[in-house]
Parts: sequence; C-alpha cells; structure tokens
Amino acid sequence: MPENQLVSFSAKEIAERLVRERGITKGHWGLYVKFGLGGANVGDGASVMFPAAIVTVQEIGIQQFPEPNPLTVDASTFASSAPKKAKRK
Repeated sequence: MPENQLVSFSAKEIAERLVRERGITKGHWGLYVKFGLGGANVGDGASVMFPAAIVTVQEIGIQQFPEPNPLTVDASTFASSAPKKAKRK
C-alpha cells in the first residue's frame, strides 16, 4: 500500500504561483480565501446533540493589495524572470 504524502505551500508560495500562472507583472498580490458559515445540530440524534458552526471554503484566489505586506508578492519581480527565447545564430 503506498504511503500517504503531503505537499504543503505557504500562502505566499501559492500567491506567487498563481501570479506567475496568470502572467501578472504589476502590483502586490496575496492569497484570497472566501469562507462560508453555516450552522447545524450535530450528535447521535437520540441522546446527544450540540449546535455547531460549519465553515466552508467557497473560493481560493489572489487579490491585489495597495501596499506590500508579509503575505504579498511583488509581481514585477516575475516579469524579468520569464523564460527568454534563445537567439538564433
């Protein structure tokens, strides 16, 4: 049986990858997560029941920020790191 593996990324790493994927070359960008909040009664239904909050992740993306912060990436630093075409001789 194969071992379970986990690959994790920081919020900043995810923002960088999404900025690169979209070809964005200007601005400070950071991760955006839209949460939903719901409620339910949970338990076995017969003798034990508790009110509970359910948090869902509805969207994940990036958003532009007016100023840099510890969670943003500067898209202009990726503009110069784009792959360059080889010159023909």
